[in-house]
Amino acid sequence: MKNEIILGVRPNNVANQETPVLHYRSKAQASETLHQTAIKELCAVNAALQLEIEQIRQREEELTHFFELIPDALIVITFNKKLVRINSAFCCHMGYPPDELKNIPLKYLIHPEDIDMTRAYLEQVKKEPNHVYFENRFLTKDGTYRNLSWTATSIAKKELIYAVGKDITQQKQLRKKAAVLEKLNFAGEMAINIGHEIRNPLTTVRGYLQRMSLKAPDKLQDAFQLMITELDHSNAIISQFLFLARNKSINRKWQNLNTIISALAHTLELEANLADQTLCLRLGNIPDMLLDEQEIAKLLVCLCNNALEASSAKHCITISTSVEGNKGILSVSDTGCGMPDEVVERLGTPFFTTKPGGIGLGLAVCYSIAARHNLTIDVQSSPRGTTVSVFFPL
Repeated sequence: MKNEIILGVRPNNVANQETPVLHYRSKAQASETLHQTAIKELCAVNAALQLEIEQIRQREEELTHFFELIPDALIVITFNKKLVRINSAFCCHMGYPPDELKNIPLKYLIHPEDIDMTRAYLEQVKKEPNHVYFENRFLTKDGTYRNLSWTATSIAKKELIYAVGKDITQQKQLRKKAAVLEKLNFAGEMAINIGHEIRNPLTTVRGYLQRMSLKAPDKLQDAFQLMITELDHSNAIISQFLFLARNKSINRKWQNLNTIISALAHTLELEANLADQTLCLRLGNIPDMLLDEQEIAKLLVCLCNNALEASSAKHCITISTSVEGNKGILSVSDTGCGMPDEVVERLGTPFFTTKPGGIGLGLAVCYSIAARHNLTIDVQSSPRGTTVSVFFPL
């Protein structure tokens, strides 16, 4: 066959010179064979790429699952402080849906007092390869703040900051309560040691003043009455001080909280009327509990007195009871101007007061009574007023 052409071709991807040369009868046959070979190689490369893409996708899914499963807050922010990724735990802490939370500038979520400090730590994160630790307060959707402890690092090439935040709000509250109880215990020990030693001589002096006033001329009666009144006031302070005693005996009986409140309602209403305010009772169904009537009545009176003093004329003081889960709740609400956070944090500390002429024992007594009854006190304050809730175990 004169037109027969024999071509010798070695595949391009074979470097070994000992590989036999492939012989073809025509250029067309050689071209077709090489084309098929190239397609097979491309298919193999494509399959490998597809496999790698699938493996990457699976790894991304695993990372996303871990990202969402971690109970701590996880956030990714740009160097310009814009949120680009957040996990469900952070949304849960803040109370916002993810899309809404991402669109809120970071500075509006951080407590105003913590903005400068947070900005300084974020600048430090950009420059340091090591982890940076700090704490701040974040604003939730309901208007309260949560304390978060952050561990942050960055990737400079991507201009991203990665941070893990642990909600330590409850821990801070527990530490605060422990500090208050420690101060109450100290004050209680003082009350035991010196309370009776002061009260006994005061009682003696008061008795002699009463006897002397019987024989004193009329022009001195006002002076004697003033001295007796001041002694009674001092004695009342000492009696209140003795309520701080940790080992004060209590007489708990099965009784209903609503019954104790109803018995005091008339007296509390008179106090409210004297302050040109009104008293509102919202008593829900609540089961009987083991209570010391005298101590719970003292607690209620202290809370109501504080509420009356915090509110102005024509306002209303609300006392309510309810059940939530395994807790009975007593709440006393006022419509005053509220308290700043630094004051709320110190509530219950013996002798701490913001009232002119106050002695700072009212809420300290409440916390002491709560400790003896295994109760929990929670204070929520805003410019619209303050609500003090006492939680009773059922």
